[in-house]
Amino acid sequence: MKHIQLIEEWLNEKRPAGAPEWKDSDAPDAEGRFRDLGIKDLAAWLIKTRDGDLKKISGSLTQQVVFNRNEDPKYAEKMEKVRQEVYKQLGREDLMEKDSPYDAETLKKYKEEYEAGKEIPFGVKTSLIAQGMIPREGGLNKGEKVKSPEYK
Repeated sequence: MKHIQLIEEWLNEKRPAGAPEWKDSDAPDAEGRFRDLGIKDLAAWLIKTRDGDLKKISGSLTQQVVFNRNEDPKYAEKMEKVRQEVYKQLGREDLMEKDSPYDAETLKKYKEEYEAGKEIPFGVKTSLIAQGMIPREGGLNKGEKVKSPEYK
């Protein structure tokens, strides 16, 4: 027979060395708002309920992304779009993702040069990777042509 641990025993259990202490959030329960609200409304709600504290907002969004990126990638992508909208609503353009400064024709030209083995500028190469036009050179998707998420 398995031993069933009482909640009191679990609460009084000694934490492993180096484990952080549990802290309850002072933010209200979302009650489904992360899924139900649109991007702009969710961004506004996060700003309001977290008093505009970007660290708290970002932590909430990062938690949603990390816990859902494998099971529900579209939801995780939505959270990244909400993050960009939060930056926009708070006037933090310095934190927003930027579109590629290169037009499509320029990128195609540099892609051909890259595929021919020629050296291309680092910024252009980064844009080609972000657009999914050339394979990534490292990370989770090394060797794959994976387009970065669009934040609009």
